[in-house]
Amino acid sequence: MNFLDFWRFILEHMPLIVAFFSVWNVITNTKQIHNLNKQNQVANTRKQASKIAAWIESYPNPTTSESFIARICLSNASDTPVYNLFVISVLNTESMQELPKIYQLAVSRGNVAHVELLPPNKHSITMNVPMNGMGNKHAVILLCFTDSNESQWIRTPNGTLMNSKYITPIAHAGFTLPYTDTPIEK
Repeated sequence: MNFLDFWRFILEHMPLIVAFFSVWNVITNTKQIHNLNKQNQVANTRKQASKIAAWIESYPNPTTSESFIARICLSNASDTPVYNLFVISVLNTESMQELPKIYQLAVSRGNVAHVELLPPNKHSITMNVPMNGMGNKHAVILLCFTDSNESQWIRTPNGTLMNSKYITPIAHAGFTLPYTDTPIEK
């Protein structure tokens, strides 16, 4: 096959070559659009939940040798309230890999507070938290809540946000209905 035969072959099959690259381009673009749509959907699902946070503000006074009453700051930076908020105080050394055990431990210590509705803005509550200990052990906050789209979320003390059911595991840990609501303060 010489140089002219090569170009003749290319010209004769040009429509087929163009069709092949056109199909390849459509498939590639469709995959990219699908991936972008999926990313946008995930971002929209997490939009409100990503704006919910809590931290320990102060330790006013010890109640026992094992716990403190602390002021907890609750932040809802979204435009709508979140519901069925559980504020769970745990030690920073406790593994979040076994949440049912964490729930049981927190319930047995009395380190769980419930807020039925958390409106937008910053608020605070007071609750029992575990006593700080040796080895840099200190209390941190685990949040469980339901957003305005009825999705259930868990925010771990390190800030990880998980779309996960939490109500049944907390009930199995012994925190059952009717929940006693913890009053929120501005």
